[in-house]
Amino acid sequence: MKHLNVLVEAELIISKKEGRTRQLFFNSAPMQLIYDRWATEYSRFWSSQAIDLKYQVESMMNDQSDDPTDNKRSQTENRSKPKTAEIPTAPQKTNSKPPALSTKAKKKRKKNDA
Repeated sequence: MKHLNVLVEAELIISKKEGRTRQLFFNSAPMQLIYDRWATEYSRFWSSQAIDLKYQVESMMNDQSDDPTDNKRSQTENRSKPKTAEIPTAPQKTNSKPPALSTKAKKKRKKNDA
């Protein structure tokens, strides 16, 4: 029961002994405190990153809309036709000869043919 004593010392379980039996209850408070401490630290960082990204995208959109050479029609045409990237394919090798058989495969073939 050494492992239970470790959990009791860490206050992750609460042990209650009644006669011969021992009741164990999970205490989630310490785990919640650790989660809150870590999650708030990282959520602060990522929320600031998301806000920065939002401002960058908005400024790019404003810069594009301020450009007098763009007209509305070309923008709608560009939106309606999604751009697809062309993926180059490797040239396929054409062999007129089938691959060479190993000696075991040759023996098997002779056996089957006979």
